[in-house]
Amino acid sequence: MNALRAGSRPGRILPAGWLGGLIALAAASVLLAACGGARGVTLTELAHNAPDYDGRQVATSGIVLEFGDDEGPVPHHFVLQDADVNRVELLPDEAAAPYVGSAVRVVGEFRFDENRGRMLHVESIEPVTAGR
Repeated sequence: MNALRAGSRPGRILPAGWLGGLIALAAASVLLAACGGARGVTLTELAHNAPDYDGRQVATSGIVLEFGDDEGPVPHHFVLQDADVNRVELLPDEAAAPYVGSAVRVVGEFRFDENRGRMLHVESIEPVTAGR
């Protein structure tokens, strides 16, 4: 067996190739950190299991829509919606407004409140292009 002796503990043997595995693990950690540790999740999953995701970083996608107005019974707000009409409110409004009608990928902190519903505090938002 091809092995290397570990310097920190006499007699401990590490298999050859351990350094490559360690480098791969470090690279994966950097990529995960670049996404802020956000877990990819569908709007369907958020709708059906909202309490499970409360306070967690998520990445999801859909179409940005605008509803209500400041003077009517429905307050002005922006949502991310999928084809099955699962929705999550996007906060702040300024982050979502430029993308109304566009397919986007959003990363942020998901919040669920029994009275207010599902909200996503946007950390990043970017258009989704076909095939992506």
